[in-house]
Amino acid sequence: MAKSTQAEAAITRQKIIDAAFKISIEKSFEFVTLGELAKLVGITRSGVNCHFKKKEDLIKVLEPIFAKMLVAPLDFSSTDTFYKSWTQTLDSDTNFRAAVKACGPII
Repeated sequence: MAKSTQAEAAITRQKIIDAAFKISIEKSFEFVTLGELAKLVGITRSGVNCHFKKKEDLIKVLEPIFAKMLVAPLDFSSTDTFYKSWTQTLDSDTNFRAAVKACGPII
């Protein structure tokens, strides 16, 4: 089998990250497994392992993604504005709610 190029490896790595993010948002990070990632990306488990040796390595990549997703809609200028932005975002943004639910094991 031919070796993949750096560009192909970068694309595969991003597909793995996207799949892990999708599973984390839809189910929870506990459901992220090498087998599940491999199935979603269309590669072998060892292919996933080439990019991420341990689940913790994947957490290091997902953490800033979730942190940005959680912080972006919030207003930190005062406790009152923070509370209002928090409750408003929880009420109106399903992705934010999913991120809050999923981020426990990640952040």
